[in-house]
Amino acid sequence: MVDLKAAPQMSTPRDLAVFVHEYMASRPGSAPSLEHLAELFGTLFSLSLKSEESRFIRCSVLYQSRKCKPTGKGGAHVENSFWTANLFGSPLEFTLHTLRKLAPAVDPEVASIGVYPNKSGRLMIWGIVDQFPLHMLRYTSWETDRRGPFAHGLHSSISAPGELIVYTGDRVLATLRQEQLICRETDALWHGPLAAKLGRYVRAFTGEIRKGVGTNLFRSAGEFFRGTDEEWKCSEDYSDEARDSWLGTLCRLLLRIRNHRHGGALLIIPGATTPDLDIRCHFTYDRIHDHLCDYFAALICQTFIEVSARQGRLDEITYPRPMTSKLGYFTTPDARENVFTARECGGYDENLFRSWFYTASRIDAMAALAGSIALVSSLSRVDGLLLMSGGLRLQGFGTEIRTKRNVETIDLALDPQAATTITANPNSYGTRHRSMMRYCSEHRGSVGFVISQDGDIRAITKVGKRLIMWEHLQLKAGMADEHLHRPHPFKDSKPKRLRLSKQV
Repeated sequence: MVDLKAAPQMSTPRDLAVFVHEYMASRPGSAPSLEHLAELFGTLFSLSLKSEESRFIRCSVLYQSRKCKPTGKGGAHVENSFWTANLFGSPLEFTLHTLRKLAPAVDPEVASIGVYPNKSGRLMIWGIVDQFPLHMLRYTSWETDRRGPFAHGLHSSISAPGELIVYTGDRVLATLRQEQLICRETDALWHGPLAAKLGRYVRAFTGEIRKGVGTNLFRSAGEFFRGTDEEWKCSEDYSDEARDSWLGTLCRLLLRIRNHRHGGALLIIPGATTPDLDIRCHFTYDRIHDHLCDYFAALICQTFIEVSARQGRLDEITYPRPMTSKLGYFTTPDARENVFTARECGGYDENLFRSWFYTASRIDAMAALAGSIALVSSLSRVDGLLLMSGGLRLQGFGTEIRTKRNVETIDLALDPQAATTITANPNSYGTRHRSMMRYCSEHRGSVGFVISQDGDIRAITKVGKRLIMWEHLQLKAGMADEHLHRPHPFKDSKPKRLRLSKQV
C-alpha cells in the first residue's frame, strides 16, 4: 500500500496508475491492467493542460463495461434518476484528439464518458453515462444526504489544470495534484486533537438541537431498529449524526472556497475577537448556523414520524399545539401550497400534515444552507481571512492577522492523532500560512484553515506546546476510511434500551 509518507516528491500519471492498479489488484474482482490505467490517466492529464477558448477543459471518465447496470432499483421503490449507459452507434478510439473534441460537450457535473477496452485490448469510448456524476458529486460534496446508486467502475475526473481525482464508489481513492500524488487523505476532522478542538463547537450545536426538539426526541435515533434483530441500537441518540452534519457543513464551505481557485483562509475562534485581529469588514452572519439547526431539527422530527408509521405507532404520538392546520400556509414537498388551514385536523391527518411540514422545512433549510454557504465562500475572495466565532457564525471578512511573534517551527502531522510528525520551517510557506501559524500559536483555542490557489487545504491549531498542521484533509463524504484501506472489526455491544415519551 502506498501512503502519504512514501509518495514521491514529483509524481506522474504512471505513478497514479501504479497505485490504483495495486489497490484494485488487492480487492475482490478483476483489476484493470496497468497499461490501460497508465493510458487512461496519461491522456486525461494531457487533456487537463489543454484549453478551449482560453478555459481549461474539465472531463469525467468512467472506466467500466457498457454492460454494467445500476443495482438497487425495482419493486415498489420509485427511482427515476438512476444512471444509464447510453451507447454510441460505433465506439470511438480513446485518444487525446477524440477526448478533446468530446469532453466540452459532456458536462462532467451531469454525465461521464464511458471507457473500456474492446476485445482486442484497445481502450475505446463506448458512450455516455448520464446522471451518475450528478448524484455522486452532490453527495460527496455534502450538498445532499441522499446516497444514490453509484457506478461499479473507476471514476476519474479533471478538476483543475494538472489535477486528476480518482474515485472508487463514492470515495476519493487518489489525487494527482501539481505532480504530487496524494494516496490517502487524513480524517483529522473526525479523529484526533483537531477533532477535539472542533468538538466544543459540535457539542454546542448538539446541545442547541437537543434543547430545540427535546431530550426524548433527540435520543430516538435507534427507534428505527426496534423490532429488528438489531434492537440494541434503540439506545443510540443523534449525537453522531449531529457531528457529521456540523463537520460536513464545514467541509462543504471549505470545498466551495477551494472551487473558487482564488485561495483564502478561515479562522474559527471560541469567543470574542482579540486585539491582534483587524476586521476590515464587520459582518455578522449567522444563517449557516441557523439553517443547519433548522435542517437537523426537521430531519429528527420527520424521521420519528416515519419510523412510528413503519411500526404502527402513529396513534402514540402527541403534538404540541397549534395543529398544523393552524400554522398557516407552507409549501408541501411536491411544491403545492397546503389547503388545510380552513379546518381543524386531527388523528392520522395531523400525522400526514406534520410529515409534510417537516419534510418541507428540511428541504427549505437545505436550500437556504446552500445559499448561505455560497455567500460566505464568495467573501473569501476579498484579501484577508473569514472570521468565525463560536462555530459557524461569521463575524467578518477581509480580516488581517497582526500577531507579531514569529513561529520558529511547525509540526506536520502524518496521521489524524499527530502521533507521527515532521518538523517544517514556516518560512517555506506563503503569507497566509505564516500569519495563521502566528495567530494559532498565540491563541490555543483557535483553529485555522488555509486554502491555497492550487487546491491544497491545511488545518492549523495548537496542541499542548506544539503547533500542528494537517495537510490533505478528508473533506468529501463517502465510505469510511477504514473500509477503503483496511478491514474494520465489527464491535458487538448491547447498550440498554431507551424508553421514549412519544412527543414531537
